[in-house]
Amino acid sequence: TKKEEEAERRERKALDKSNRLEKGKLGSAPVRPDPSTESIPRPKMSEELLEKLVGTYLKRATVNSEALPSVCLCTLDNSLHEVNGSAVSPEGRLVAACMQDSTVRLWDAEEDKTRNRNRRDPRAGKAAFGGHSGWLGASGEQADQSSMRNRPQQVLKGHSGPVYAASITPDNRFVASASQDGTIRLYTSVTRTTLLSLRGHNHPIWDVAWSPEGFYLASASYDGTARLWSIDHQYPLRMFIGHVADVDCVTFLPNCNYLATGGSDRTVRIWDAQSGTEVRCLKGLPTGVTAVAASGDGRTIAAGGENGEILLWDLRMERLLARLRAHTDLITSLDFSQPVNPSGRSHSTSSIPLLVSGSLDCTIRVWNAAVRPEDKTRVGRWG
Repeated sequence: TKKEEEAERRERKALDKSNRLEKGKLGSAPVRPDPSTESIPRPKMSEELLEKLVGTYLKRATVNSEALPSVCLCTLDNSLHEVNGSAVSPEGRLVAACMQDSTVRLWDAEEDKTRNRNRRDPRAGKAAFGGHSGWLGASGEQADQSSMRNRPQQVLKGHSGPVYAASITPDNRFVASASQDGTIRLYTSVTRTTLLSLRGHNHPIWDVAWSPEGFYLASASYDGTARLWSIDHQYPLRMFIGHVADVDCVTFLPNCNYLATGGSDRTVRIWDAQSGTEVRCLKGLPTGVTAVAASGDGRTIAAGGENGEILLWDLRMERLLARLRAHTDLITSLDFSQPVNPSGRSHSTSSIPLLVSGSLDCTIRVWNAAVRPEDKTRVGRWG
């Protein structure tokens, strides 16, 4: 009868709504299980690279609020052109500077050490990081003027506009740079030449980041999108659309399956790299997001804003953990201390993750990243 058909239709509709709610398509999103590490296809690592990465992890020291890390700073003095940003390889060998004159300048610490060992002139001073040095004669005049300039090992050219960001792969093989000209250029650190020019964004690109394994990279642009690329394609594999203003920063979560982006729309969004869909939208900053970072275990997201405030979220529970207030100007960079071993668990239960922040207020601050809303702790400061 019609009444029975109507009742059956209403029952099916109610059941369908219930199923959609359970899947998180309506209402608040449920707690999601830990992401699978096999959801995004990745090439198999060579045994040599795996051995190198394991060796890097084994060299890591446990850090906490009682045993702060040592500080090594690299300074560019008297640069002829404005420096927009920089990147350091995970093991600290390569340093790249993003220049206003459309170039990327690359330093190699290992090459510099080799050159210093092979230098026979006893009068030659110790070389600056990645550069050259000369000596002062008795009259105070500089000797060997060509070597006195702390020139970079290589100037990487190709962009037609200022370079805003760079990133280096964990194996030091490739350098990616993002520019005002709307392109990403991939350089090989072996021959110091352009390998690929990736085009797809319609406006300047503010940030670029390699995945932890180095095969994929992500970009953030003024056109309001983030995009996923790989070294074997010249076109974007995914477009992440959801921000309603510039996407200013981007980073991969440690398992490579998810990305985090921060935008001028005051939100941090988490994306599924496999499907390109948004899985989290984190709000709380009163200004645009200028820096974003993920902890080594992938459970905590940190975001810095134009007002100098830093917010920490529990990603799994989608819950704000703390507001860190000490900087007085825009946050330019954020980074977490990494786990001591590749498993993501520290060898010491006393090891507390640290968060380092840089700001335009000319200070670098070190924070206890295990804080909760009632315990906002800063454990160190340089500036």
